[in-house]
Parts: sequence; C-alpha cells; structure tokens
Amino acid sequence: RLHTCGGFGMAETEQQAEKVSETVDKAEGQAEEKETKSPVAAETVGKAAADETEEKAAKPSEASESKLTEEPPSSLESKIIRQIEFYFGDRNLPRDKHLQKLIAEGKDGWIPITSLLNFNRLKTLSTDVKYIARAMCKSTNRVVEVDVSGEMIRREPSNPMSLTRTLEEAREIKGRTAYVKGFPEDCGLDELQEFFDQYGKTKLIQMKRTKADDSEEEKKFKGSLFVEFEDKTVTDRFLALETVKYKDTELIKESKDSYFKRKGDERKQLKKQGKQTEGG
Repeated sequence: RLHTCGGFGMAETEQQAEKVSETVDKAEGQAEEKETKSPVAAETVGKAAADETEEKAAKPSEASESKLTEEPPSSLESKIIRQIEFYFGDRNLPRDKHLQKLIAEGKDGWIPITSLLNFNRLKTLSTDVKYIARAMCKSTNRVVEVDVSGEMIRREPSNPMSLTRTLEEAREIKGRTAYVKGFPEDCGLDELQEFFDQYGKTKLIQMKRTKADDSEEEKKFKGSLFVEFEDKTVTDRFLALETVKYKDTELIKESKDSYFKRKGDERKQLKKQGKQTEGG
C-alpha cells in the first residue's frame, strides 16, 4: 500500500525538485558567465547559490516523505482511519449492500473517496478528499489502499473480505467482547472511543439504543454497549479490574457470554411468572 501512497504524497515534491534543478542550473550558468571576470568569486557565488537551493529542496522532500511514512496520524486522522477501516472491515462490509454495490461497479474494486462522503459519520469528520487520502496513507493495518491520484480507495487485495464466519470465529469474537453499562445517555462515540482506548485497542463499539418511535428522529443511546477489543487478553484484563469508572460513575461490566446467559435467565423467569399469574 505504501508504494501507492508514496507516489500520491510525493507528486508535489517531484515538481518542486524539478524547479529546484532548473534554479541550480541557472545559478551555475550565471557563475560561468562571470568566470572570465572573477573565476574565484564566480565559483564561490555559483556554488553558494546551488548549495542554498539544494538545501531548500531537501527540506520539503524529507518532510513530505516523513509525513507519509513516519509521522503518526493526528487525532482527527486516527478517527478517519478507524471509520473508513470500519466501513471496509469484516464486521461491516459483508452486510453493507450499498458499499458492496459501489465496489462491484468500480474497476478492480476501486471507488471514489467522494462516494464515502455520503456516510454521515465520515462527513462529520472531514469532507476534504485529499486530507482523507493522506490520513489513510498513515494507516498500517492493511485494510484499505489509496491510489496514486489520492482520489480512489479500495479494500486491500491481499486482505480479501470474508463473506462467511465460522462458528469458531464467532466464538472468538464473542470472547473478545465485553458488555458495559452506566454511561450517560448523551455520551457520543468519540467520547466512548477515547475512554476505551486507555484500556487497549478496540475493533468495534456497538452502542445499544432504544427502539425509535414516530415521535423520535433517531434512536437514543441507552447508556450500555458492547466493546470488542482486538485481543482477548485485553478483554480479560479489562473485565478483571475491580472497578471501572466513567468520570464519577462506576460502570457495570461482564463478558458477552455472561450477558446473554443472564438475559436468557431473566426471560425464563419472566415467562414463568407470567404463567403463574395466568394460573391464578
């Protein structure tokens, strides 16, 4: 992926380098014209001009290369990377019919970055295609790649999408997932992501929401969620903590397995009570 991002990122630098080369040639030519009058002075002036111009040329080149390959993503760029990799990731892409259609219609899986700007979450982060492209070039997760124009994006071919999930894979994902309750209902995804980042890298935060009715524009956050960490050891470590607080509120936490077992027992109990009530 870096070879495509490298080409995209260095395009401006190559143009600068050409201009610098022309300037250096011009400086050396001026020095040659003056050589008959003062050879030593001309050589000094020409060399100084060339050295100064070459030094200026090296700075943008090094800065551009560093920006694409070494400089870590900013906070906003990290959010963009996480969001786009979610769109193209195994948890979303297999069920996202709209994105699948765009990919199928594109050549070799490439789609315009502009087509992603219709997705509300990304649109709130940035609508600048070049900025989004540069952000994605800083990702090392090998989920997507950006073309040399900086305008097209696709799922990384060496990391093809899995349309089916085995029972073993489903169990593995469940084992990495925790249920957490007690967050304020006005809490946003960015705040939740920042909170869980302190415990380890996450793959998905699924906020549980109320069922929308005719009077509601959108579903409301219930204050509980499922968080899928990247590694089960991180999940186990998080669940083993004696107390976990969000601001001043202590959170309720349990494994996803434990959550579904508890909910199943509660439903059985309610069903049993209902039958007892019906029986008088």
